This record gives sequence, structure tokens and C-alpha cells, in this order.
Amino acid sequence: MLDPAISRRFDEFRAALAEAVRATSLDPARPQAVARALKISRNLSWKIAKVTGLESQAAAMLHLPGEEGLRIFLDALRAAGLTQTRLDLVQTRRRDFWLAVEQHLGDRQTLRGMLESMAARSQTMRLELPRKAAFRALSEIWGLRARVRVSTVIAAPNAKQPERLDSILLGGLVDLTLLRADQPWPLFRPRAYGMDAPPAAPNRAPGESPHGLEVPGVPGLLPEFCRPDTPDLQLRSDNGGDVYELQPAPAGLAGTRTCYFGVRNEAIFPAYATPNHATGEWTALIGLPVQWLQFDIFVDRRWDWMLNARLLVLAMSPGGLPGNERIRIPLSEVPTPLPLDHSSPVESWSPDVPEYRKIVESSMTEAGWRPADFVALRLRVAFPPMHSVFTLRFDLPAPDTPGMRRLSPDGQ
Repeated sequence: MLDPAISRRFDEFRAALAEAVRATSLDPARPQAVARALKISRNLSWKIAKVTGLESQAAAMLHLPGEEGLRIFLDALRAAGLTQTRLDLVQTRRRDFWLAVEQHLGDRQTLRGMLESMAARSQTMRLELPRKAAFRALSEIWGLRARVRVSTVIAAPNAKQPERLDSILLGGLVDLTLLRADQPWPLFRPRAYGMDAPPAAPNRAPGESPHGLEVPGVPGLLPEFCRPDTPDLQLRSDNGGDVYELQPAPAGLAGTRTCYFGVRNEAIFPAYATPNHATGEWTALIGLPVQWLQFDIFVDRRWDWMLNARLLVLAMSPGGLPGNERIRIPLSEVPTPLPLDHSSPVESWSPDVPEYRKIVESSMTEAGWRPADFVALRLRVAFPPMHSVFTLRFDLPAPDTPGMRRLSPDGQ
């Protein structure tokens, strides 16, 4: 929050600026007309309109013209007949504003940093509010909701083919509640994609999970982390591949359930770019109303370039997969590094999922990997839009990229 003195001085400055424009019989809220009348650039008149008209002080300050731009604008107002008294008042209010900035913040660069941070938070809230409304409405329409959608990728080089990638895909729905008990619902569809390669399905034998456990009819389910340990799920196949489907079950809080699945892919993805495979990506599909998405990538630290992934949020295509590249959903959240402190309390890795660290570390251990060898990236989004595909896409390095360490069969 800005210091009250800065806020007060800014309001005084922009009020004086707006009154100066009106004194020439122009409306500062009509930047095109101002640009034509004063013979100035539309970019400059647009900035003046934002400074004088935006309700948010932080957003308005970000559009302040520089000293040269303001001089050009005031010279144009003078040529249009503005009195020297009004011109002097604008300059005085401007000096008072910048003096307040220097007194309370030190310099203009600090102010800009604060404004950009405030604007980012405002943008996040602006985009989140309609998603929250949609979550509430769609929960009622479809008759179910979940508190957290967990989507986790754990990736490391294959022990025998170090130029290919092993991965574990973990998916979870935490506190899934049915509001109606009359219908099945598809929950998970474990897939990974490359932009230049077809979808890849898990290549473990049916019934195998990263933990070596098996629930009849539901391969990949991790019952030790589910509540109840055998939720009403079935595995079926359609044109999009395998899908884990929730069967009709009791509605209300008494029937709230949490379920996790895990599948392992061995040597199925290339670690380096090829002529026909330049990028890789991991995806999280939102197929029901969810309050939080937690989307993580854990990768062997020797492959930390994968953490440079860029985020795309795509509309789900008919049939569910993959996302439509031409229809993108705006989102202000970005993935950030996830600190991994293996000596911290178990629940420290996720405030939303207390058992999360145990799930991840036990999956790594079952695969023969050391948790301490991994680095991680996290995307956390409130009220992710239903029927969207969250995509973390990364460029695959060329085998001869300078500084790229090629792995030998022993993993070194």
C-alpha cells in the first residue's frame, strides 16, 4: 500500500492536470479528440487519459509520462490558450508528488517496482473473481466439486537409456464432494504430450503403480493415500485413452473422498531435441469444478533446464485432449521454484495437501531415486477454469548444446 502522503499528492497532481485539459474545452477522457485538437501523439494523450481517469492510483501512476512527454503536453495546452497560472499549478503539483516519493520511498525506481507488484495483484484478483463465480455455479450445475486438484510430474533419466526420460505421473483429487448421487464422472486421464510427437500413454503393465500396489479393476490407484482406501472408481477406455471414472456414490460431506493415482513411464520420452521433436510438455486437465490447482514438476537437478517451462492455459478440445492452441485463457499466475527442505515438517511442501510430501518421496524411493537429487517447480491457481488444459511447455536442448551435460548409462 502506498504511503498516504504519496497518494494525496498524486491525486492533487492529476486533479490539476485534468482541470488544465478541461480549461481548454477538451475532455481528458477522450484521448483521440485531445490528440487531434492539441496536435500531439495519441500515445501521449492516452497516457494523460489513464493518469487522470483510472480509479486505481497504482494503475494510473504506471502511465505517468516522462518529463519530456509532460513538457510537450503542457506546451500544447499553452498553445491552446491555457493560462500560465494553471500551467504553474500543474508543475507545482507534479513537483510536490515527486518530492513525496523521494521522501517516503527514496527514488522513482522503487515506486515503479511497488506499482508493478500492486498492479499484478490487482490483475490476479480481476481474473480470479469470474473464475470463482464459475466454480460456484458449475458446482451446482454438475453436482460435484473438489477442494484441490493435484497434478505432479517426477522426471529423471532412464538408467539404461540415459538419452530418454523416465517419469512418474501422480494425480489426485482432495476432498471431492458429490452434490448429487445419480451420475458417474471422469476424474483422471493420465497423459503427457510433446508438440512434435503424438500423445504418450503410460507404458507400465496394467495394474502396476509406482508403489507396486493393485486395486482390482483400478490399476494405478494409490489406496494408501486415498480416503476411503477403495473409492468408487473404475478404469475404462475411450477414444482419448484410459480414464479413471467415479461411479455414483453417496452425496454430501459424509461421502467426501480423496483419491490418488500414479503411473510410471519408462524410457518413453526423448531427453534431447530431434528433428521431429523440439519441445516437451506436461499437462494438467481440469475436468470438474476445483477450488485449487497444484501443478508440480520434480526433475533430476542435472536436467534443471526443464524448470524453464512456460505456461499456456488452453481450452479443452472436443473429446478432451489436447488443448486447442488457438483458444488461450488469460492467467496472471506463473510457475515458481518450489524449495525442497527434506528436514522440514512433512506438511511443509503443500499447505493444501498435508500428505503430499510423503506421496512424492515414497514414489521417488519406489523408483530407485533419491529425493535429495530433485529440484521442483510449482504452479498454484485458485479456481482453475473447468474444461481447460494447463500446459507447462519446455524446449528440449540439442545434444551438443554448450554446457549441456550428456548422461552416460550409469547416470553420471
